[in-house]
Amino acid sequence: MRLIRASHKNLGVFLALFLILISFTGILLNHTESLALNNYAAPGFIAARYYTVTPIEGFKLDQQHYYALAGDLMVNQQKLTSCEQLNGVITAGNQRVALCDNELILLTTSNELIERIGTALSMPGGATKIAEQSNQVYLLAGTRTIRFDLETLEQEDYLGSPVNWVQTETIPRDLVLAESISWQQFILDVHSGVFLGNPGKWFTDLIAIFSIAMAVSGLMMWRDRR
Repeated sequence: MRLIRASHKNLGVFLALFLILISFTGILLNHTESLALNNYAAPGFIAARYYTVTPIEGFKLDQQHYYALAGDLMVNQQKLTSCEQLNGVITAGNQRVALCDNELILLTTSNELIERIGTALSMPGGATKIAEQSNQVYLLAGTRTIRFDLETLEQEDYLGSPVNWVQTETIPRDLVLAESISWQQFILDVHSGVFLGNPGKWFTDLIAIFSIAMAVSGLMMWRDRR
């Protein structure tokens, strides 16, 4: 019984911090709707520390990252408009042009939507790459290199020197994760230990076993006193 009392005391000290954490996160999860935890995303530096994500390719222009995520065209952490596949972003004159889903999306330099130019407006079909040279827009459609005029919407085959197509690069993880992990998901993963991966799950199981041991030893001491 002396050993049981000592074990009960030591387990209580060890479990105190974790039980407080589990209880606090449980209270938050119990009020998810009133706190609107699912409407806000956890900061990228938090999400990037505890989560992994499949690398996403995008484009960097004027120190800003453009990429497609979950059907949206993103610039850094801001949603601009719908976009399933982004094939390039350039600056042409005083506007930016994104090649997305076989459309040209025209944006201001502050990333405000101007218009979308699709195949119904003479946009060349099957375009997969975009480039800018001397304020002219060039598109690659199959084996054709096309010079496209944004003002007149006229197109012509280009047979001149090779075009330097814009190249993709990997988008930083914290930008992608900042839009992917809600506070509700993060708190739930902390509560269950999932955010630490498999070791976190096993550690949570260990806390649960120790809690059961605390309850059993407490009952045994109570019975002994009686």
